[in-house]
Amino acid sequence: MIRNSEYYKKELKKAIRKISQNKEQYVIDPKKNFTRKRKLPLDVTLRTMMSLGGSSLNREMLDVFNFDTDMPSSQAFLKRRSKILTKAYEDIFYSFTQTCSSPKLFKGYRLLAVDGSDLHVPTNPHEEESFFPERKNLKAYNLLHLNAMYDLNEHIYTDAVIQSARKHDECAAFTAMVDRYHSSHPAVFIADRGF
Repeated sequence: MIRNSEYYKKELKKAIRKISQNKEQYVIDPKKNFTRKRKLPLDVTLRTMMSLGGSSLNREMLDVFNFDTDMPSSQAFLKRRSKILTKAYEDIFYSFTQTCSSPKLFKGYRLLAVDGSDLHVPTNPHEEESFFPERKNLKAYNLLHLNAMYDLNEHIYTDAVIQSARKHDECAAFTAMVDRYHSSHPAVFIADRGF
């Protein structure tokens, strides 16, 4: 099977559609959220989130909706996005990576590398676990810690754990990812001393 960008787009859309068909599990209030017909149903909101790049939200929305004059506002998008549970994104990730994965082995083993990295996110003093107040010559900021598992032969991320930077625990994240690893192939896990 040829796996090109169209194949991966199709698989991602399929994973998003699966979540949208079971929206009761993935929204804050299943009786209210995403029940009426709007410009931003759950699948469109999720696809938009997945397609965001580094530009301003207004610019990204223009790209997603092809400069349509009837496109939803950025505020409407932010409001809809806030009604989606984190579990939706996790399940899309796992569903997508499973369909795209066809283990390439090294001497019968999958080679999985794990590492962590801090992510600077928008400043929000109300998120106490990730907030770092202003200090001498340094503005206030929020940090998350991403622990990711990457298949070295397939060139695909297979798992991730996001923690607050204040309380990150790479050993616990690594243990959680190893515990979640289910494959018919044994694996060699590679990590630095922090893990």
